[in-house]
Amino acid sequence: MSDYIYTTYGTEAVLKMIQAKQAPRPLFLAVDVADSEHFQLIEKTNNSDSPFQSGTRYEILKTQKPEFELRGLMHWEYVTLNDDEREPFILRWQQWAQKQKQMGMLNEALLQVPHSFEYALLSTWRQNSDLMLAQPERKRFLAPLAGDNSYHHLRQKDFAFAQLRQTH
Repeated sequence: MSDYIYTTYGTEAVLKMIQAKQAPRPLFLAVDVADSEHFQLIEKTNNSDSPFQSGTRYEILKTQKPEFELRGLMHWEYVTLNDDEREPFILRWQQWAQKQKQMGMLNEALLQVPHSFEYALLSTWRQNSDLMLAQPERKRFLAPLAGDNSYHHLRQKDFAFAQLRQTH
């Protein structure tokens, strides 16, 4: 049985309404670390039916540690891979992930939008400062996919659970 991560984005008010309508499902509200006006609603489940009318469904292909939980700071790295790159990248990621003993890293998952060329690395961290210390190593790992002329469209985004964020 596969595990999935579902995400959708919007304003806090709209996502809270969706969360309330889907009450029995464990949907978590997260805020964009770089922009406190943008939110994400996220669920990890083995349910193959999405709780959202629009959003993204990811299949969890691999995880660094057996149990992947949604907690801490969520660091997303998105990449586009063609068919020839898929298997070598997965093998390279598995080797790299096994070696990662980053202080403060909770877990990492390799995700794919089913039947597409879109992949994501979702790593979870105790706090932002732990992620910042690990960034040079992560950049080295992803360097072959980066660059202005790359078709891999490498990009990243950080989300923190909304109830844990500090308000000013």
